Amino acid sequence: MNTIQLECFLAVSENLNFARAAEQLHITQPAVTHQIHSLETELNTRLFVRTTRSVELTPAGFAFISDASDILGRTRAAKARFSGGNPGQISEFFIGCLGLPEQNLLPPVLRNLKKDFPQLHPIIRQAPLPLMQNQILEETIHVLFGFAEETERIGEPFPVFSKKTGIFAILAKTPVSCILSPEHPLASRESLSFHDLKELSILACEPRHTPAVIFSAIAPLIGQRSLENIYFCDNLSSIFILAKAGLGFSLVPDIPGQRDPGLSYIPMENIPPLQFGLYYKNLSTHPALKRFIELMQEEFK
Repeated sequence: MNTIQLECFLAVSENLNFARAAEQLHITQPAVTHQIHSLETELNTRLFVRTTRSVELTPAGFAFISDASDILGRTRAAKARFSGGNPGQISEFFIGCLGLPEQNLLPPVLRNLKKDFPQLHPIIRQAPLPLMQNQILEETIHVLFGFAEETERIGEPFPVFSKKTGIFAILAKTPVSCILSPEHPLASRESLSFHDLKELSILACEPRHTPAVIFSAIAPLIGQRSLENIYFCDNLSSIFILAKAGLGFSLVPDIPGQRDPGLSYIPMENIPPLQFGLYYKNLSTHPALKRFIELMQEEFK
């Protein structure tokens, strides 16, 4: 359940008309219909009786109005309280990270950001990627590290890409590298091909913990191996541990300045570099968001 679903529900319950609700919310009528359908599926009950001529609330829908209003009211009050910037009030700033390499980028940026926003309380979140992508859209986290999967440039104030997850601000181009124990015979190579890795065990996270652009490169390699030559891990930290132990290899984005000193990073041939950066919903979701993005981009310059 998210705030978009609740806003659509209240708009339809107020207008008893999907077209007028869509006009009120400045979205399309199919989008309103989809949100209502997904909410009814999640609640496992019908909220409206719809015919070609009318829309009416069901008893369950009528009862749900107070719940939806209460949830939205509390959400808006929390946003106002944490983003108001009044003296003496804290301003929570939620940052989504994929793993330790992204977290290691934060200390100098947060140190400078705190100077501009003394009430700022950064909160770092690490969770399955689909969950954090939804949280960006619902504005329960303000910014998320990630990788662009589209190449359509859309404008200012930052070099950005449009994406269903939100808006993407570019930080750097990152090659894809193979990580191995420094003692491995291939660790001294200047580059590697998929053919070079065909006999090695692979270390992989499940898709919900892996950016799609990385998993799409790993997936064919998994399919070529027997189960005993695949190590599934919960997170990137576990992959690093097993790679250092010499149990196998993995493919990772080679983020500038964030290599683990206990591993060898060998660039992969025939894999184009990735666009690494930050996703956000809107620069107005938090007063510190624009400055945070500027500071991150300065770090990479």
